[in-house]
This record gives sequence, C-alpha cells and structure tokens, in this order.
Amino acid sequence: KEDGGKLSILFSESCEKAPVVVCSDADENRIEKQLGQTLYNLCLLADKQRAESELIQRQQKRRFEVDEWKRAVAETEQNEVESKSILACFLGKRSEALSYRAFATELETVIRSADGDDDRHLLCELKDWVEELADEEDPLVRSNCSSECRDIWTLAERIESNREKQLLLLDSQPSYSNEELGLDPAGKPHKSSSSYSPVFR
Repeated sequence: KEDGGKLSILFSESCEKAPVVVCSDADENRIEKQLGQTLYNLCLLADKQRAESELIQRQQKRRFEVDEWKRAVAETEQNEVESKSILACFLGKRSEALSYRAFATELETVIRSADGDDDRHLLCELKDWVEELADEEDPLVRSNCSSECRDIWTLAERIESNREKQLLLLDSQPSYSNEELGLDPAGKPHKSSSSYSPVFR
C-alpha cells in the first residue's frame, strides 16, 4: 500500500529491474476494476517479448548459417592452396625421380663393362635400389599409401572433391539482408531495444 491507504501492484521482469507495469488505486478507478485490463496488457507484453525472443533466435540461426558457409568456403580455398603446394612438391619429386632413372641407366653401362661377377652383382643391386627409389619418389607412379597425397591420382581426386564442394557452396550460399541477420547497416549486431514502460493509474 502507498501512503493514504491506496493499493499499487507492480509487475517487473525481475527483482532488480524497474516495473514494466504499474497498477494503482485511484479515486475514480479502483484497482479491482483495472485487473482485467492489466492482465490483458501483461499478456500483450509477454507476447511481444516472446516474438522478440523468437526473432533474435532466428537472426542468430541465420548468422550461424552464414558463418558456417563462410568457414566452408575458406576451407575449400585453403584446400586449393594446399593442392598447389602438393603440385609444386610433385614437380620437385618428378625431377628427382628422373635423375634417379638417368643414374640407373648410366649404371647399366657400368655394369656391362664391370670386371668380375661380384662387381656386377653389387652394381645390379644398387641399380635395383635406385629404380625402387625413383618409383617411390615419382608422383607419376601410383602409390600404395592411401593416407597421404603421394601421386597424381590422389591429387586429382583431392582437386575434384574440392571443386565439387565449391560448386555446392556456390549453389547454397545463404542470402540475408542485414535486417534479417539482426545487424545494422554497418553489419554490426543491433543493441537490444526491449524497453517497456506501460503505467496504469
């Protein structure tokens, strides 16, 4: 009760916040007659808050969708960079493999002119080892290692998979206005503007 014996009812969102609805006795309008209208106004207020909360949730979901799309695009761009790096590495390995093969060919000449079976046997072993090494290094020879990108086939699969992802992302790009995302024209999140101050006396 207020001074003078008049009754007031205050409705707040929480104990710390100022009342959003005040219903007070008046000489010509007793509080009992105001309760129906007050309850109606509280329902309107609750409905408005629910609608605003749902809007904020939709905006957050849209922003998450946009962020996830951007993350996926950045991932495909990074995959493209890594594929170029792998190709550059392949060029070096291919050059190295060709050098090994050229050396193995030169060894054949040495083997033919070698004195004694022991020398020929040792040099044949060396030639076989160099040829195996060339096959291991050469990206134009299919690799048995499935965990790494070691040959042109796995690189081609990697590039094809990444291109398919890029096309899917282009077809599924989310398109929302700043308003639909809950952002101001500068692209920054709006500050909450839920300030209610109905007073009934």
